[in-house]
Amino acid sequence: MTIWVERTVNVQDWERIQNLFEEHFSGLKGPHDMILVELDTGHLGLVRLVAGLPDGTPISIYEGFVEIRDNELPNTASLLVGHVERFHELFNYPADGR
Repeated sequence: MTIWVERTVNVQDWERIQNLFEEHFSGLKGPHDMILVELDTGHLGLVRLVAGLPDGTPISIYEGFVEIRDNELPNTASLLVGHVERFHELFNYPADGR
C-alpha cells in the first residue's frame, strides 16, 4: 500500500526535497510505488509536491509533508521522480486533456 503525502514549497525548498527524494528512491532501488510529482499552485515561486511512499516509510523523513488519502490525489501532475508507467496509472500531464 502506498502512503501519500503532500506539501506546498517555495522554489528553494523544492530542489532540496527533490534531491532527498531521489536519494531515497535510489537507495531503495526504485520501488514501483514510490513517486514524486509537482503541481502548479498558480502562485509565483510556489509548487505543490505530492509523494507516494512505500508502506512503512516514516513520513518524518519528509519534513513538513502531511498525509493525504488516495481520493485526494490530483488528476493532473508533472512527474519529477519515479516510474513513468506508475505515473500514467495515477495521473495525467496537465496538457494531455485526457
